[in-house]
Amino acid sequence: MNTGDKKSEECQETAEFDDQFDLRKRHPFARLHLLKNVAQSHLAQRLLRCALDISYGGSEGQKLDIFPARAPGAPVFVFIHGGYFRALDKSQYRYIALQMVKYGYTVALVNYDLAPRVPVSEIVRQILVSFEWVRENISQWNGDPNRIVLCGHSVGAFLAAKILEKDWPGGSGICKAALLSGLYDLGPMKRSFLNRDLHLSDADVLNLNTRADVVVGRPGILIAAGGEETEQFIAQSQDYSRRLANAAIHNELMILPGINHYTMSRLLAQKHNPVMDWITGSTSP
Repeated sequence: MNTGDKKSEECQETAEFDDQFDLRKRHPFARLHLLKNVAQSHLAQRLLRCALDISYGGSEGQKLDIFPARAPGAPVFVFIHGGYFRALDKSQYRYIALQMVKYGYTVALVNYDLAPRVPVSEIVRQILVSFEWVRENISQWNGDPNRIVLCGHSVGAFLAAKILEKDWPGGSGICKAALLSGLYDLGPMKRSFLNRDLHLSDADVLNLNTRADVVVGRPGILIAAGGEETEQFIAQSQDYSRRLANAAIHNELMILPGINHYTMSRLLAQKHNPVMDWITGSTSP
């Protein structure tokens, strides 16, 4: 096989799932949602007490933002952003604190170094370090480390799932985990345009993929996807929910009509909707 044929074959192999993950093409107005995120995040930073860009590790990406609850002993809301391991920033999700602080939570937003600067395995390691830091330090910001609600969006849900798999000394403190518009299988990402930055190998997929059968602590788990997401996001959410159930881990699966990948995270800016009601335990009037 000559070099040209080999490159053509590689391109065909890595294009198998391109349409499933090219969300900007699927949702041409997505930029409007992202701009709204940024505008409301600036507002949250101005209106709420916050400690920004706190280091939990030695590299530039290993930072957290914390928006403390008004009273000590508050539940903690930990949010991990998506971006296919290669994009986005916690600063774009500070708007989440506007509602969650009103509900009485201390909010922690987590960053991590991005691909291709670091491999996905290093991102997973950093997320585990960040969560350990939150458990050990969040009481300084009125948070109760034994009442943590963990939330991840897109590959942030994958990273949240990796936190759920670790057997934390003394327990994780996680009482609920909301996994939104998640991806739980790296295999299709490896076979898409995303792998130009992620550089995933077959060994990475085998060693890093989520394992529902080792989830510990038995927290309440929500698996949510939008009805307008691509088949890959919906199928992976359904499959992860099924794998949890097969491991005797109770979870609630929601496929939300009219919601797409971008409007899913916007639900965290609202007072009442199925996701927020599940997280806060409230009921819409």
